Order: sequence, then structure tokens, then C-alpha cells
Amino acid sequence: MGEDTMSSEVSSSTPQQPVHLPSPIEVAEAPAAGKPVSGGIATQKTTPPPAPPEPRTELEITAEHSARAARDAVARYRQDKKEMEAIEQSDLPRKAKQEKLEALRPSLDHHWAEAYRLTKSNFELQDLMLRPAWDALQKVKGELEQAKKGNDQQAIHAAAHKYANTYDTYIGAQQRHTEALNLKNSKYW
Repeated sequence: MGEDTMSSEVSSSTPQQPVHLPSPIEVAEAPAAGKPVSGGIATQKTTPPPAPPEPRTELEITAEHSARAARDAVARYRQDKKEMEAIEQSDLPRKAKQEKLEALRPSLDHHWAEAYRLTKSNFELQDLMLRPAWDALQKVKGELEQAKKGNDQQAIHAAAHKYANTYDTYIGAQQRHTEALNLKNSKYW
């Protein structure tokens, strides 16, 4: 019986409010970004929301596609090479092995040439992308240092956000450059 009484109390649909609170609590709205918070002796400014990331340039998008194309070309060549090794190590009669290898040779040669060409051009493109990314990072780093000297929190925040975006762009360019160099230097994949 005690359980029935408790369950009916809990499932009651009338809202229960403490006696000492006659009405619901109201929450004040936050001020807009950059506007002072009023009330009291001290005023406080809220920090503005971070700026959206800068849009990628067509050259950055092309560099990403070039890197992917080079990786895919090397993967196709490696797959052909594995297939060739599997045929060579199979228990097929010598003549059957030779026929399969001859049938595979054009694809292997084509994929090798494609991988060589794409890894070389990808490295050249990634090399071109790295220096401007580094220069942009150094420029934005200088802007951040200047903003820190001015002690304007909004300017520091904006410069720091810009630096973070530029740093991400530089790191992406550096990673693609390193990958392109490794693919280019892997002569036999």
C-alpha cells in the first residue's frame, strides 16, 4: 500500500513549486557580443565569438586533389605489383603464369607511369604551396604580436583566431609536402 501512495504522488500532473518561490525564476538575457554588461560598479565586456575559418583558395583545393590523385595512383600500381607477385608465386603451370603476366604487364606499366607522373607533379605543386603558407604564417604572427602590444582584447582575440586558421593552413601544406616528398622518393613503391 505504501508503494501505491508514493507512485500516485510522483505521477501527479500538477507542478510542484516550493512555497517560498511565488513565481518561476526569470533569467536575464546575455548582452550582444562586445556590449558592456550593465549593473554594478564594474562593467565587463564579453568576448566576441570566433570568426569563421577563412575559405580555402582554389589552389589549396587543387593541392588536396593532387595529393589524393598521387596516393591513388601509387595504390593502383602497388595493387598491380601485388597481383604480379601472386601470379609469380602461384602453382600455375609456367605457360599459364606467363600468359597472365603478359596480360597484366600493360596495366602495370600504365599505372607505374601514371604514379610517377602524378607523384612528380604533386611534389612540385606542394612545394609551391609551402612557401606562401609559411610567409602568411609569419605575417599573421607579427600581427598577433602587434595586437598584444596594444593590449586591446578584441584585437588580440581576432589576431589569435586568424593565427590559428593560418597555422592550420600551414600545417596542412607541410603535411601534404612531406607526403609528396615521400611518395616522390619511393622509386619502387
